[in-house]
Formats: sequence, structure tokens, C-alpha cells
Amino acid sequence: MQHTWLFGALAGLAGALHAWPPGGGLWAVLAAWVAGTGVAAWVAVRRVHRMWYGPLAAVAALVGVGLLLQARLEPAAARRQAGVWLLSVALAAVIWQTRGGPWARGRGWGWLLAGFAVGVLLTYRWGVHPAGLGGRLWLPLAPGVLIPPGEGLKAAWVGWVARRSAPGRGLDPRGWAVALLVAGLLVGQGDWGSAGLVVLVTLSVHTAQANRLRAWALVAVAVVVLTPGLVAHVPRVAQRWNAWLWPARDPLGYGYQPLAAQTALQRGGWWGVGLGQGQPQQVPLALTDFIFVAWGEEGGWLGLVALVALEAAVWLGLARRACGLPAGWPRALGFGVSAYGAHLAAWVMAGNVRLVPLSGLPLPWVAHGGATLVALSALVAWLTTWPPRSPSPEPCPRAWRAQQWAWGGLGVAVLLRAARWMLWP
Repeated sequence: MQHTWLFGALAGLAGALHAWPPGGGLWAVLAAWVAGTGVAAWVAVRRVHRMWYGPLAAVAALVGVGLLLQARLEPAAARRQAGVWLLSVALAAVIWQTRGGPWARGRGWGWLLAGFAVGVLLTYRWGVHPAGLGGRLWLPLAPGVLIPPGEGLKAAWVGWVARRSAPGRGLDPRGWAVALLVAGLLVGQGDWGSAGLVVLVTLSVHTAQANRLRAWALVAVAVVVLTPGLVAHVPRVAQRWNAWLWPARDPLGYGYQPLAAQTALQRGGWWGVGLGQGQPQQVPLALTDFIFVAWGEEGGWLGLVALVALEAAVWLGLARRACGLPAGWPRALGFGVSAYGAHLAAWVMAGNVRLVPLSGLPLPWVAHGGATLVALSALVAWLTTWPPRSPSPEPCPRAWRAQQWAWGGLGVAVLLRAARWMLWP
């Protein structure tokens, strides 16, 4: 394989960042971002069709925003994330160099899904939490080495459901049964947000391929019917529900996070308090779940506009370009990858401003989380190995266009809700 030396150099730089001594390191983080972005651009120009350049440039910008924020909040975490960025670029470059391997042709996704499912099952017995809090979603492989197999399970599901769906028909009954099984595995692990994401991606791919939105209505009815029982009998669901609708009832308990997030955004105003001048540490999980709020406090409402626009440039850009891919597996993969990222970004941002219940998921490319960054990079790299259909693409299915409008509308709703708090408190 060409340029093997380059991938080895990136891996060495990533290891050096992990071993960086405590204190300082902002310039190392910046250098890692520049190096990773430069290598990605260099390989992409040679291996990726130009129609993908816009979303890929937005990805690099979002990673830069995330590393900047993380360096401000926790320098050691930013260095680790910068190292993961280099490894992610190396992985994407390998995928581009090999034209995606068998996975880009739709093979091997079932084995990936089964392997990560076994990893999730192992967390039932040996799972841990790095800080000793919350769900035990990480599997220890060695001292100081933890992996969350649920991230791999979600990524593998994107490829598997794309493979199992068919134009004009969508997902067959066996596919729906496996979807419920995968979601159930994640619920058993305690990762309700990931389980919901699996269901959303399944619905998106199915309805886009079948070109009918009826499944969304059926699931909405099921959610309305089941929610009261879940709130009454599942403490975790009840906590998220109450934190969404009535945080002021327990301001020092389940309501603390959403109320602290609202207060932080109210300090932001139009322009923010300035990078490094905010108090994001007052919002729990500002590095992960609430990094959208941390950016809003320091960058202001206009900063949030830029962040939402970048996320839209990635996921809506991929969603639109997916319609230009050959019918069948390539287009279904485009539907799956863009739905995965769009649902993830929309849910996190809407949850941060209390439009929907909190998900406990990271904001794509921006929040801290090495496994998420690697999984997203691999999915986007596999998708972007495909050139457009020649001579001209077919129009997007109406059901897929409707979903793109829904994602865009939710992004606007997020900004309006944030404006209500930040500009007219």
C-alpha cells in the first residue's frame, strides 16, 4: 500500500500526544489538528471525488472547534483527542487508499455487527465507567485502556441496515427484528440514547428506501403509548423526562444540569463572553454532553449559528449527495451514514436547549470521545469512496427530502430556542 510511512508517522504522533507531560500543550493540539487536516486533504484530493470536498472541509472545521474547546476545558483531554484525530485521519486515509475494502462493497457488516454485539454483552459482566459514575459502557482491555463497544455496534448497524434494505421495499421483517435486538442490547447496557439512535437510523433508511413515511407515524404512536409506562416504572427514563419538562422541581438533583446549561447560555448573549472567559465548569459534562452549551457561552449566539451551520454542512451535505450515488447499496449507505450523524447532532443540540429529552450522546466531531470520532471517521470515509452516478443522478426520494427538511427545521428551532434564552432572557 502506498504511503505506509505516512500512516506510521501519524500513529507515532498520536502516541506522543498521549504521552505528553501535564500542563501546556495547546500548540501541540493545534499542530496535531493542522497535520491531520493537511494529510486528510492531501489524500482526499488524490482519492476522493470533488463532490465530497465540502462536507469533509466542514468536518475538519468542527474538529478544530472541538479541540479548541477541549484545550480550554481540559488540556490533557484535548491532547488525547488530538491523538485520536490523527489516528482517525490515518484510518480514513487507509480506507480511501484501498477503496474501502470489502466493507465499501457491502460485505462483512454482519460480522462486524456480531463482534461488537458480543462486546456489548461482555460489558454486562465486566463493564466499567472511567469516573465510576453512570452506565458501565466501557470494556477494560488493559490497564488504562478502555473501549466502548456500543460505539462500534452503532456504526456497524449503519452498514448492516443499509445492506438489508432494498429500494421500493425498505427493511424486511427480519431486519426489523434484528433492529429491536440491537436496541435491546443497548438498553440492557443502560445506554438508552444509543438505543434510540439505532431506532432513528433504522426508520430513516427504511423510509428513504421505501419512499414512504408511514413507519414514522407508527413509531410515534408506539412512543406515545409506551412512554407513560416507561416513566412510571423505569427510573432512568423518569429522570430524563422530569429533567426535560420540570427541572425546577429538583434544582439540585436531576434538574441541575439543564438549569445550569440555561444559565450558561444566558451569559452568552450575541457575542459570548470570549474564549477562555466563561464558566463552563459550572455545567456538568461540559466536555461531552454539554459542549454545545460551553461553546454558546463563550462564542455567543452567533457562535452557535456557525456551529449549527457546520453540522448541517456535513450531514445535510452528505444526505443530498447520497442521492447522486448508484442505486442499491451505495445510496443506502449514504442514507445510513448521513441519518446517523444528522440524528445524533440534532438530538444532542435540541437536548441541550430542552427541546427534547437529553440523550447522553456526544456532539459529532466536537465533543470529547475517541471511539465516537473513530467510528464517524470510518463511516464517512467508507461513504466518500464512492463517486457519483454517471451520467446524471436520480432525484432524491420524497421521503428522504422530507427528512432533510425536518433536520434543517430542527436546527432552526434549536437556534430560536437558544435566542430566546441568550438574547431576550
